[in-house]
Amino acid sequence: MKLKGKTSIVTGAGRGIGKAIALGLAKEGSDLIVVARTTEQIESTAELSKGFAVRAVPFTADVTNEKEVQYVIEKGIHEFGKIDILINNAGILPESIRVPIAEVTTEDWDRVLETNLKGMFLFTRGVLPIMRAQNNGFILTISSLMGRWGFTNLSSPYTTSKFGICGFMEVLFKEVKDTQIRISMVCPGIVDTDFQSPARRQAANPEDWLKPEDVAEAVVFILTRPPEVVIPELLIYPRVQFPQGRYY
Repeated sequence: MKLKGKTSIVTGAGRGIGKAIALGLAKEGSDLIVVARTTEQIESTAELSKGFAVRAVPFTADVTNEKEVQYVIEKGIHEFGKIDILINNAGILPESIRVPIAEVTTEDWDRVLETNLKGMFLFTRGVLPIMRAQNNGFILTISSLMGRWGFTNLSSPYTTSKFGICGFMEVLFKEVKDTQIRISMVCPGIVDTDFQSPARRQAANPEDWLKPEDVAEAVVFILTRPPEVVIPELLIYPRVQFPQGRYY
């Protein structure tokens, strides 16, 4: 129970990696504020988390909506009195954006960058004053291997958003370096979630991919290091995947 007594916000916690992270934190004793757009999914995550004898409050919210983000943070403070950990995980990868750059629509471009970048920004900006007042906290964002290496025809908007996350987190890391707030990001390779299309599943063996629980374990590992240990970035990908090479 290495996170007992902590309060964590996890965005995009209704399914996939976010759900696995929420359950991983609950297993280690952290109380939870879990956020997603789908009520049924986020309530399910909260109920499963309570099985580890922690408090878990679900919020149905759009991470791109400033008022809804602020509401989640304010209600979280009212419920728990503090926020120790923020996990920025919410993101989208619509099938319609897996096309060459010349075929990406403006609507898809805006939708992906709004969710993947603006959502992270709004939650980070919202919790920073709280963590500064506490002089303690941990902000960890899920980026992607696609935020370090570009892969052709696999979504320029998504890749751009993930590169943006990496840049934002590097700035944030330096901005709070003289405080007790810790910053990190995890860049997973291909993970067996519903992000992966049927065509990609047919072209590869999903059994060889990472599982959401693999990413969750990496997150818990980073969060539970001693305060003097700094892990600004962790890349994690399956053996069958190689950086700057095959996507699967």
